[in-house]
Amino acid sequence: MIFNQPAIVALLAVVFLVERLRLGQIAGIVIGICGLALVVVGQHGNEAGVSWVTYPLLLGAAASWAIGAVRFRRLQPALSFLWAVALQTAYAAVLFTVAAVVSEGPDVHTIGRLVLVVGFLGFGASGLAYLLWFRLLTGPSAVTASTSRLLVPLWAVVFGLLRGEQWNATAQEEEIATMEAMLDEP
Repeated sequence: MIFNQPAIVALLAVVFLVERLRLGQIAGIVIGICGLALVVVGQHGNEAGVSWVTYPLLLGAAASWAIGAVRFRRLQPALSFLWAVALQTAYAAVLFTVAAVVSEGPDVHTIGRLVLVVGFLGFGASGLAYLLWFRLLTGPSAVTASTSRLLVPLWAVVFGLLRGEQWNATAQEEEIATMEAMLDEP
């Protein structure tokens, strides 16, 4: 659901950035949203029990992400590129820390592997991803930058298959159970 962000950026960019959509961009967004709809419909029928409340929350997150992208484009001349990335990461870290303490309590049990994974994801993968994302946003079009996000699920599937992962609901449930077991270790 969060990958509806390119469609929301497109709408906002037309209104607030006076960008024009090309036929290829419109087609790409429509195809991407159709793919997302297939995933949502397929996901809701499995045993995972995804609540329908989840979808509006994720759509709200996509809207927030889109608003941030369009706002960055509008403020771009007045805002340092690296400063924007640093602030984005710092604000998210504070919010996620508060959410973790509220939902899990202040008692944190860290394990070495967890610290390494969070460090890699936080600084390595996310930091690099945000640098690339904001660099794309400094390009000629917010719509073009945001539609590049539709490649993320495709690459996730490709790399998962290359790793030998199965592509079905059962494999997803096993993966979730494995991650939960890792987090429950003392």
